Amino acid sequence: MRKHITLLHCLLVFSEEGHAKPRTAGSHSGPDVVDGQNAKPAQFPYQISMQIVNKHFCGGSILNENYILTASHCTKEFNSTDQHLITVVAGTINVNESLETRHVAKIIQHEDYQHDNSDKNDICLLKLDRPLKFNSKIKPVTLAEAHTPIPTGSPVQLSGWGSLGGEDNKKPTIL
Repeated sequence: MRKHITLLHCLLVFSEEGHAKPRTAGSHSGPDVVDGQNAKPAQFPYQISMQIVNKHFCGGSILNENYILTASHCTKEFNSTDQHLITVVAGTINVNESLETRHVAKIIQHEDYQHDNSDKNDICLLKLDRPLKFNSKIKPVTLAEAHTPIPTGSPVQLSGWGSLGGEDNKKPTIL
């Protein structure tokens, strides 16, 4: 049985295959994941793309048909009058495809999140304007049970459309 746990906007899937290769790159203060592979359709059915005017800017994980888990730093520039501009795209590995879309009805940031210290309490819920319809490409993430020990050195698999690095900060279109 595979155990899944969502941590902010990175989805960690604990399995026997693959591993992340962290390294410090450029001026970034933390580890980067390099040498990734494109996802297969429906491989990460809980991964969503957050978009403004059809442009991806952050990822998240489907908790249930009404809520998405993401990072607070992804939503810190939005308020109750413009949160509806965020489109949640589900069911695809390509950020240029809009198979199933919803708008954000409410942003719920961690009460102790501070915009100037984006690493602390950087977690957020998005309430959707209408429920997602689950199918083989759209499913909620299966979370590990509370207090499940994860041994140090456990192999993990990450999914996301993060920066590929380099001077131009290029981002991939395929998950």
